[in-house]
Amino acid sequence: MRAVFIILLGLLIQMSASNVGLASELVLYNWPIYLADEVKQQFTQESGYHIRELHYDSDDARNRLLLSAHPPYFDIVIADHLTLQNPQIQQRLLPLQNLVLPQVPTDLRNKCGNYAIPYMRGSLGYAYRQDKITLPLQTWHDLLSQAPSLSQHLVLIDDARALSAIALKALGYSINSQSRNELQQAFMLLKSTSPYVLTYRYSLSAISDPAVGDQVYAVVTYNGDFYAIQQHSPHHDWRFVSPAEGSLLWLDCLAIFKDSQQTEIATQFIQFVSRVEIANLNSERLGFNPILHEHLISNKIISNPIAYQDGEYTRKSEYYSDSVDGDRVRSIIYYSVLK
Repeated sequence: MRAVFIILLGLLIQMSASNVGLASELVLYNWPIYLADEVKQQFTQESGYHIRELHYDSDDARNRLLLSAHPPYFDIVIADHLTLQNPQIQQRLLPLQNLVLPQVPTDLRNKCGNYAIPYMRGSLGYAYRQDKITLPLQTWHDLLSQAPSLSQHLVLIDDARALSAIALKALGYSINSQSRNELQQAFMLLKSTSPYVLTYRYSLSAISDPAVGDQVYAVVTYNGDFYAIQQHSPHHDWRFVSPAEGSLLWLDCLAIFKDSQQTEIATQFIQFVSRVEIANLNSERLGFNPILHEHLISNKIISNPIAYQDGEYTRKSEYYSDSVDGDRVRSIIYYSVLK
C-alpha cells in the first residue's frame, strides 16, 4: 500500500510540475524568424514566461488552420490586417480596442481593427544572386520576363493574393483590380512563367531546404526576410529589389485567442513588443519597419532602405482592399497556375 501511495504521489508531483510548465509558457503562432531572440529573452526575464512558437509559411495555410473546426491551442497569432477582418476569425479572438498604445499611429491601428494590434509593416519584393544573374533586374516585369533563362531556379510565392498582385503590377495594373480582362492577362502571364518555376514557396523555406536551396537564383520575398536569406544561404552575393512599379504593402497584427488560458500575460506581451525600445530592437534585428510614429523610429532603421521604405515607393505601392480577401477569381488563378 505504501508503494502504491508513493507511486501516486510521484505522478501527482509530475502532473503538477507539468502544469506549472504550461502556465509559464505563451504559445505564439507566427512566421519563422519573425520575433528576435533578444526580444523573447527580455520578455522572459521581465515576465517569467517563455515564448513557444509554432510556425506557418503561407497566409493560406495559416488561415485554413484558423478557420478549421478544431484548431490547435495558441495564445497569440500574427496575421495580416485583411485576414483579421474575417468575421469567422474575429469570433475566435479577444477584443483589444481598449488597449491604449499612444506610440502606435492611429491609421495603422485602425487597419488592424478591434481585435488586433499592429506589429510590423513592409512590402513584397524579390532577391537574386548576382553571380548567376548578371543583367540588373529592377522591375516585376524584369523578373517574370527572365523566367526562361532562370528555368528551375526561380521561386515564386505560395499565396493566391500575392501571386496575382505580382503579375498585375508587372502589367501596370492595380493589385486590387477587379477587371476580368486585367486578371485574365495576369493569369496568362503567370501561366506562361510556370514551366520555369522551381517551386511556389515561402522564400525562407525554399532557401533553407537542402533539396532545393542551392538551386534558387531568384526568389520573391518580403523585404525584411532578405536579411534572413543572407544568413541562411551559403551564398553572399544576394541583391534585393524593390520593384520600380511599386508593390503590395502589408501590415501584420497581433491578436489574442479568446480561448487562451493566458489572456492577461498575452496582453502584457503585446504591450511589451509595442514599447518603443522593444519595437525598434525587434525591427533592427529582423529588418522590418516597426509600427511607431516616425519620430520614434530609430535612425538605424530609417537609414536602411530595405527595412524602411517610404516616400515615392510607398506612393506607387498599395495595401489590399477588402474586395481582394477571399476573392474567388484570384483563387482560381492560383490553383490553375500551380496545376
